[in-house]
Amino acid sequence: MGPYLSHRAASTAAAQYIDYPDVVQYDLQREGGHLVPNLDTLMLGARADQPVRIVTNSKGFRNAIEFDYEVPKGVRRILFVGDSYVDGMRTDQERTIGYLLEQRLARDDPDGKTYQVLIAGNKNPANSWYYLQEHGRKLNPHIVILGVTLGNDLTWHNYKAGLIPEKTSDGETILSPADPAQRAGRNRDSLLLPDEAYTPPSVFDGLSDIFIQIQRALASSLDVFSQLAPPIMAPLPSTRRKVYTADFSVSLGLFFTPVLSEVEDMYEEFEEILLGVRDVVKRSEAELLVVLFPVRMQVSEDDWGRLVSAYSLDESRFDLDYPNRRILAFCEGHDIFCLDLLTRFKAAWRDDQATLYQPRGDMHFNDEGQRLAAEEIARCLGEVNIDAVGIGRVIRRPSPASRKS
Repeated sequence: MGPYLSHRAASTAAAQYIDYPDVVQYDLQREGGHLVPNLDTLMLGARADQPVRIVTNSKGFRNAIEFDYEVPKGVRRILFVGDSYVDGMRTDQERTIGYLLEQRLARDDPDGKTYQVLIAGNKNPANSWYYLQEHGRKLNPHIVILGVTLGNDLTWHNYKAGLIPEKTSDGETILSPADPAQRAGRNRDSLLLPDEAYTPPSVFDGLSDIFIQIQRALASSLDVFSQLAPPIMAPLPSTRRKVYTADFSVSLGLFFTPVLSEVEDMYEEFEEILLGVRDVVKRSEAELLVVLFPVRMQVSEDDWGRLVSAYSLDESRFDLDYPNRRILAFCEGHDIFCLDLLTRFKAAWRDDQATLYQPRGDMHFNDEGQRLAAEEIARCLGEVNIDAVGIGRVIRRPSPASRKS
């Protein structure tokens, strides 16, 4: 299953259903993205005994209808690309962000316009760049939305490995596939956080370990306790005071201060990818909206506290808002329209006691998180003219105070 944790084995009844990794088949030549085409079946949901429906069309879009290259008259087309947050790991067809966004935009449009939101899974932003370059442009979208998962999109990708940037004769940068064996992606799986990231050893470490084990056991066995587990750190084997900077779910190295030189390289590569996506969308005469999906520990102080306790982290060495501030500033300086969901999600957790992530420490949004993300994206798009060209501005939300001791 790779970095995706399966609970198929937890229930005999669940064994009859496929899981998310079973519906993903990476093929850079597929016009609809990385989901297997022509699906209409049940898939494991957030709970093993509650499967969800997944439908894909003949091209692999997570949509029940087919799409021609030419946009029908009177239709506003949005191409939504990203990873499993976008195409809906263990999420029902009609509860994905893209489906809800399409419904919300149509409902709220004052002129009664029709909308199409094409949902294309692309694993990571580098794949999305290549996908837009080769396939997305042919679909003639009015707007391209790039979903960015902060937990792994900056750390697990195949930029400069499976996909190589090259300059064309007219000065444009394009991506070209390398050896197929390299296309699965890369990460920095040997880099650990430095000693300064942790508190000194304590006589209470053993008690803390027992408490965390109890929380995990309760979360895995009883639904009422399903939100008690610390956020998953996988698949790299992080332990107390030995944490990898770039695990697949949290990537704590992105939040450590001062920024490590290796992590600075990750940020700079991601910024190159953003520029590549911006340029390919601009050449398609579409508009780009980048949406930042926060990691659950950024949203929930409880989840952050569980990580701190489980791994003996020194809170003063982590700035949980740094990636968002940096990416927003970069987008503002490079004519990229960007929406950060962090402030809204933190408010929903704090003020409404909303549970926004799937149970047992999973990194993905639950149904409420999907709904809130779709609502915020729809509100954002409602502030601009989807027919316009050259929006050229960035949505800046009030930056919350960093969580530093």
